[in-house]
Amino acid sequence: MQRTKITMAILVALSSLIIGCGDSEVDYTLVPRPVRTVPIVAPTTTPSPTTSPSPTTSPTPEPEEAFLRVVNTYYLARELQVMIDDQAPFTLDQVESTDYLTLTPGEHTVKITEPNGGENTEPISTSVNLSQDEYLTVLPLPENLPGRVVRSQSQGPLNGVTFLKLEDDVTPESNSLQTRFIHAFLTQSNAELRTDEGVTVAGPVARNQATDYETQNLNVLSAADFLFAAFATENFTIEFETLQDSTTQLLDALSQELNQAGINATIILTVRGEGQAVLVILFDEADDGSRSLISEGEFTD
Repeated sequence: MQRTKITMAILVALSSLIIGCGDSEVDYTLVPRPVRTVPIVAPTTTPSPTTSPSPTTSPTPEPEEAFLRVVNTYYLARELQVMIDDQAPFTLDQVESTDYLTLTPGEHTVKITEPNGGENTEPISTSVNLSQDEYLTVLPLPENLPGRVVRSQSQGPLNGVTFLKLEDDVTPESNSLQTRFIHAFLTQSNAELRTDEGVTVAGPVARNQATDYETQNLNVLSAADFLFAAFATENFTIEFETLQDSTTQLLDALSQELNQAGINATIILTVRGEGQAVLVILFDEADDGSRSLISEGEFTD
């Protein structure tokens, strides 16, 4: 009985406490607890060695080049010794040509002398100023006319030399023949080239001078049998029909050279030896500038 009373008393007390709590102005709204977060540490990375970016390599520029050839048209000597700048000298026979020599653009010196001129002989020189990709031909020529007989063997140093310098065209037009004509013969009179039908194909041009390139009429040349040189104030002509040491016709050989790519050529009227007239057709080709056709001439009235 006593235990029941005590239990009831405790219940009454708890009821009063709960009611009292409900009447209180204290706000017992639950406040959410902050969520405990564990900080995430960024993973430690070992930096890779710093590598410099590969430098951009530009293509190696092509070297600048210019081209020079020398033709021995100095008929007062059987041979010429030629030297370009300080390079080793070389020898050219009469009417012989070098190939195109590759040089740097700029100024260069061409020196000539005779091989038997003696150690104390000073060479005769000329300077040339070459542009990039330019092709130039240099021809040493006797400045003054010789006597009636050309020396067969040179004696002593050169004298009275003039240099003819010509810019070459090594890019022919398709299916065309372009020629220029150089008068390097033993007469002061103007010279020209004609066919056997009398059609002028080159010139007239003064001694030691050259014409510009001219496009040839292929029909006129194909109908001709030979070429001859005529002079304004002389009473003779020179006929050129076959190639030297051959029975091959000069014009036939020239026509066989003509192809779709075309031809540019320098035609030189000159002499060699003891006055032998020759006609040299020198092809203006970048790959083979020394190639030529040579015809020996016969004097006619």
